[in-house]
Amino acid sequence: MSINGLFVKTDPQRRRYGVAALIGFAAGIISAFVKWGAEVPLPPRTFSGGRDEFNPPYIFLRDYLGIDPTQTVYTFSEHVINPVMVTHIIFSLVFAIGFCVVAEIFPKVKLWQGIL
Repeated sequence: MSINGLFVKTDPQRRRYGVAALIGFAAGIISAFVKWGAEVPLPPRTFSGGRDEFNPPYIFLRDYLGIDPTQTVYTFSEHVINPVMVTHIIFSLVFAIGFCVVAEIFPKVKLWQGIL
């Protein structure tokens, strides 16, 4: 297969961007829950001190976006709610919806799907 064969586009009348966005939204929510579930049994992502250090979403919000995540923590029904975890949902949604929309235009993106 040549490299030009990878960039074959679908017929514009066959593209369903709304369906792709809906499927991407559902897949993004599911992948965000999987990511949350994977964070519990796995060791911390930081090297020294374990949970004493800040996690990457916290650093990203603080250093790159200028948002102080400690100001967004609140308590509801005696449970501490940390909205920094919303970055996991946004990350998952953006990439899942993006993948599904790109797959509507370039179907070869899905070439090896389900091979294993």
